[in-house]
Amino acid sequence: PEKDLLAMVTDDSKVLLHRFNWQRLWTISPGKCITSICWSPDGKIVALGTEDGFVLLHDVENGKMLRSIKSHDVAIICLNWAEDEPLSRTDKEDLLSYEDRTTRFFPPAPVMPRIGGLNSGDTGLADENEEAIQAFSSASCQRFNILCTGDKDGCICFSIFGIFPIGKININKVPIHVQSSGKRTSYRLQDVSISKVI
Repeated sequence: PEKDLLAMVTDDSKVLLHRFNWQRLWTISPGKCITSICWSPDGKIVALGTEDGFVLLHDVENGKMLRSIKSHDVAIICLNWAEDEPLSRTDKEDLLSYEDRTTRFFPPAPVMPRIGGLNSGDTGLADENEEAIQAFSSASCQRFNILCTGDKDGCICFSIFGIFPIGKININKVPIHVQSSGKRTSYRLQDVSISKVI
């Protein structure tokens, strides 16, 4: 995102948010071992991947946890939040114009009741902090985006706005077919590591 903010994770899994002039805005201790970190495209949410397969979504303004979602069985080693590209003027002219007017005709959806015995956000369905839900909704839904999370076993999960799961693939189990000189050969990945160069 185009902000003057720097999010960091310490060795003891504290998450710190600083301005570039080193002014500390907040520090949180999620209570889990953080293995990856990623900004939402609009810069309003920080996604954290944990050693036990959870994705934690935190509000950049105050550090509050907006969601805790169990999406993997092992450590999440990479996160990437991809946003759709804005349409060019010619592309926009080719599409039909549509305005979403559902809020004019329908009341807001009811909040799921809290299930006794579970911590807030454990299921991804209930959250006692209604303000956090509203902040998350208004912050992330400006443009369509998908959070991609990858674990150490090669499983990649995809979720719209980081909260609605839409797919999962294990890249270790997907064969790669190559045709050369009339012969078809299949390969499989034996080891997965992901690097992101900035």
